[in-house]
Amino acid sequence: MGRIIAILLFSFLSLLLFPQAPIRGRSQTGQVKIPVTSSAGFASAAEIKGRSTQGAINIVQSVSIKPPQLQAENLLFVDSDNNNIINANENAKFFFTLRNAGEGPALNLEVKVTPRSRVPGVTVQPPSPGTLQAGETRIIEIPVSSDINTATASATFNITISEANGFGTDVGNITVQTQAMPTPAVSVASIDYGGKPVRKNEKFEVHVLVRNTGQGTAENVNISVSEIQNVFETSGLKTLEIGNLAPNESKEIKYTFITNNNYNLSKVILPFTVSERYGRFADNSKSTATIPVDLQFTSGKEVIVTGEQRAAPETRQPAPVSSLTSDVDRDIPVIKTKTQNKVALIIGNEDYSKAYNPESNVDYAAGDARVFAEYTRKVLGMEDKYVLLSVDATFMVMKSQVQRAIDIAKVMGPSAEIIFYYAGHGFPDQTTKIPYLIPVDVSASNITSAIKLADIYAQLSNSGANRVTVFLDACFSGGGRDMGPVNARSVRMAPNTEEEMVTGNMVVFTASTGEQTAQALNREKHGLFTYYLLKKLKETSGNVTYGELFDYILKNVQLDALTENNKPQVPVIIAGGQTGDKWRTWKLR
Repeated sequence: MGRIIAILLFSFLSLLLFPQAPIRGRSQTGQVKIPVTSSAGFASAAEIKGRSTQGAINIVQSVSIKPPQLQAENLLFVDSDNNNIINANENAKFFFTLRNAGEGPALNLEVKVTPRSRVPGVTVQPPSPGTLQAGETRIIEIPVSSDINTATASATFNITISEANGFGTDVGNITVQTQAMPTPAVSVASIDYGGKPVRKNEKFEVHVLVRNTGQGTAENVNISVSEIQNVFETSGLKTLEIGNLAPNESKEIKYTFITNNNYNLSKVILPFTVSERYGRFADNSKSTATIPVDLQFTSGKEVIVTGEQRAAPETRQPAPVSSLTSDVDRDIPVIKTKTQNKVALIIGNEDYSKAYNPESNVDYAAGDARVFAEYTRKVLGMEDKYVLLSVDATFMVMKSQVQRAIDIAKVMGPSAEIIFYYAGHGFPDQTTKIPYLIPVDVSASNITSAIKLADIYAQLSNSGANRVTVFLDACFSGGGRDMGPVNARSVRMAPNTEEEMVTGNMVVFTASTGEQTAQALNREKHGLFTYYLLKKLKETSGNVTYGELFDYILKNVQLDALTENNKPQVPVIIAGGQTGDKWRTWKLR
């Protein structure tokens, strides 16, 4: 009886305290079940498991949740330069849309990115999105970065999402290409001190040319000069921040030094040091200037008696890769506008020692070609990939480069222009008088293995290019700059031969007539014809008509040939039949 009264009393109290949870019945064990509602609105149940020793009721509550449902869509890759490649030293991102289509929240979300294979230099930073409520949609970003060690490869990443209660999902796989960094190569390309010895207590200038000959941009380039006892740098450029250098870009720095009266060494040795951002792409093996000192010089009065001496024979040296001797090599103007319809084929054949002998080399031809290439990039605004430069080209190289230029012009379309520059030996066949361009691996005794000038003209004319411009700093009289191939001086090209070869929309600037030699201008370390070609382009920044350009070259080449070298040289221009007189108003830029 007492047990029944206690149960009824508990039921009555339950109705008063929990009116929303009526007693549904009794379990098989005699326990009373009381349904309740949680504060979150989820269905739950509380059961009376038994009594405590004091007679109190124990209640255990178990809760069931509403599950989330994750949906991932639109997995994308975006990089900073929009080329869809993870380049070295680049920041990128993976993107996807994540939606919770379930009834409850997705808790403690974690993004996991697993590469299928090791990707050197690439780092992925998976985020932790946290909680995604039911019905909520969010864009998830996964930062991707790469460093200098990034290799060229194909990288596949598997992306998944984990959830606290196991309701994660697979986002999918994404494959992207990775690209190694095009490496720069910074060095001191040329040092020029004017060729004069240093005198105590007198200032002297040193011009240093820093160049990037690599495939990638050199960043944060600096140059410094070490301190030398009793030698003082007066221009305030002991350490200079050059900045960035693009491929094939160069920077000239002019230093001013002075030695005091205590300097007693026979040479001034100036170690220059170049550096760049990464500390691994700078070459200082040839960056030291060694300048002689005139220890005999005195500011007091001195009487010197000199006798007549026989002049020593001149020793010929090939021109340096980059020279600061000539004014056309320094401070080349740079235009900002780039052209996409021009391709330049540039060949400088200087070293013929393997086919002839060292006396048959063409002085300064290699330097001529390299500096002309600089003008095509900086003054004419041509893309570096469209400047095809070859130095000391063999037969196969010359043939392949001609065809390569033609193929590029065809892809460019009907607006394409081809510029062909050649400095080197020209030679006529002794019987037919047909002119040839001479590769460095072909000798005068095997002229039929050279390249017919007529064949090159025909190929260029038939390329489909809208305009073809040719600059020939070569002659076909059998001679070269100062000395040509052995036993060739008496050979002459047939009259009007070249005029007959030039057809269509082609204009040819040649250094001399068929019976003259193309001379060097030794004081400038350039071919005479090339020097005045570059000088006019520099003075006008390329904004010059063909007529103005030829008139300038014609006048100045003739004058310097007579006054400097004491023999005539008359440049010639030949225009194809389709050009009429229009060529005089054409412009290179």
